[in-house]
Amino acid sequence: MQGIIFTEFLDLVDTAFGPEVTEALFDEVELPSGGSYTRVGNYDHEEIVSLVVALSDKVKTPVPELLYTYGYHLFPKLMDHYSGRMSGCKSCFEFLYAVENEIHTHVKKIHADAEVPTFEFPQNSAEVMEVIYNSPRGLADVAHGLIARCADHYNESLGIKMTDLSGDNKTRVSFLLTHQSA
Repeated sequence: MQGIIFTEFLDLVDTAFGPEVTEALFDEVELPSGGSYTRVGNYDHEEIVSLVVALSDKVKTPVPELLYTYGYHLFPKLMDHYSGRMSGCKSCFEFLYAVENEIHTHVKKIHADAEVPTFEFPQNSAEVMEVIYNSPRGLADVAHGLIARCADHYNESLGIKMTDLSGDNKTRVSFLLTHQSA
């Protein structure tokens, strides 16, 4: 998993809960990397899972809620990071297509061994889009937060219905996105 995912998660923890909580996580969780992350490095996704579970215990917040909050926090950071590739997007739906066709393709070119989530778009119209999230990591709640923040970024009111198609593993999840009337 790309290092930016780790560095931004730790930034969120520092900002939302304080640096002492971040330090406590490092003391509590055994991390193969030692907890030293760079934005451009690649790390085992199990490390972020361990950190989120430990944070959940420490701050008494459910893991799905923390992951959603993290996705919401991460969106503008990724927009900055990939601004050149995403500058032509004018809506949330366009952006989601671009994530699959631009960002994930770009990441795979740079890091051939990267395991990025994939998106399928079985239903699409001007008002409704279905996005099927696929990832063995089961971090669909992060995707949910990213989608919600993306809609806010484009000033769109979207209904987001999340359905786990994988039997509570969140490795294959449908997001049914519907434009809401003002």
